[in-house]
Amino acid sequence: MSRDFKKEFKEFYVSQKNPYILNIPPFSYISFLGKGECDESNPSFKEARETVIYLVKYIKNNLNYDGAYEFVLPPEEILFYNRNARKENLEWRFMIRVPEFFSERDFLPLINSVKDKKKLPFTKAEFFTLNEGFAVQVLHTGSSSSIRKSLQTLTDYAAKYGYKADEVVHEIYLTDRKRTKDEKKEKRTVRIKVSL
Repeated sequence: MSRDFKKEFKEFYVSQKNPYILNIPPFSYISFLGKGECDESNPSFKEARETVIYLVKYIKNNLNYDGAYEFVLPPEEILFYNRNARKENLEWRFMIRVPEFFSERDFLPLINSVKDKKKLPFTKAEFFTLNEGFAVQVLHTGSSSSIRKSLQTLTDYAAKYGYKADEVVHEIYLTDRKRTKDEKKEKRTVRIKVSL
């Protein structure tokens, strides 16, 4: 049976309507840095998304690693380094989590295996480990344009308990944005790292 991280680690993926603070362990990702709007109209985002999905699916379908197991493709995630900037100036990291059996030493062999299979900018992809630690998160329902309210809720909640919110915003997409025609029904976990 395939492991589904979204169900197995539910507390780290599916958030609640009210903000709360939690301690998140390190997770590793295949990622791709980019700039501009995070939708298919932006060529940079489109190639980032296609590249990362292709690489993670390749791992999923070629389990030639020690301790490998079958897994469900994890949700798409984005780190925004300047979430309050204008859309065209957004700086982000698109990423999808990889299982713990896939390590940094496996990354270069992976790139060498796929570089001639499809015309995608594989050399721009990165193996990335995120160690967030303590963070505050909340469920956001609605489009990206309405996210400022959720960000303010998180910042205010952190301050209430004596924490300072980081500037980097972590979004985990719980619905498929390409299939969800009504933006008001989009669901994502929004998370910000906090410190004392």
